[in-house]
Amino acid sequence: MPHGAGAEWTPLFKFFDYEQFIRDVAVITDTARGKTLTAAQLALSILRNFKASAAPKGFPISQIVSLFKPSAARSDSDRNDRMKTRSDQDDWRVLCVEGMWFQDLWTYDFRRTEMCVIPYGTQEGEISFCAYNTGVGWRQIIENMHQTASLAEWHKTNGRHEIFAKGKKVELKTTEHHLILPVLDNAPGGAGCCSENPGLLPKDREALATTRAGR
Repeated sequence: MPHGAGAEWTPLFKFFDYEQFIRDVAVITDTARGKTLTAAQLALSILRNFKASAAPKGFPISQIVSLFKPSAARSDSDRNDRMKTRSDQDDWRVLCVEGMWFQDLWTYDFRRTEMCVIPYGTQEGEISFCAYNTGVGWRQIIENMHQTASLAEWHKTNGRHEIFAKGKKVELKTTEHHLILPVLDNAPGGAGCCSENPGLLPKDREALATTRAGR
């Protein structure tokens, strides 16, 4: 779990008994109570599994609820829906690193791979994400079939491109352009494309208003 400011991180399991919480959720699901009782059972489970003494300094138990709260009310939510749930009080985020036990060469399971629902489009047709990125190496096979040159061959023919880093300026023939950034566009009535975006935090709205006023 990283802090939003990037100054601190800590394992969730250090101060929250996640395995017991999952077992509690299984029992709660099996009891099939109504919405109110189910919410009460989940709250009690969070309370019993939260170890305040091991939690990061200033970490409120209410933040645990936010961590497990659905990103949006809709099952088919997109990024804009998830942005609506952000708030200034949500300082902590969950960084989840997952691995599939059936995708290594010595544990490869074709049946599980067939159940993958993420399609990838390639020059050879559609293939599932699980099959493309694991197992026998279909990604390497397809990339090698259609590559125009290896990196070494490209450098030999065209040379290495210049690297612009550490503040090095890119030399341009001209800096004139006709691009108008939508976020700074003054629409009729003072409303821009981002003015009514519910995903903007209050501090973002203030920065937007300040920028427009400066124009």
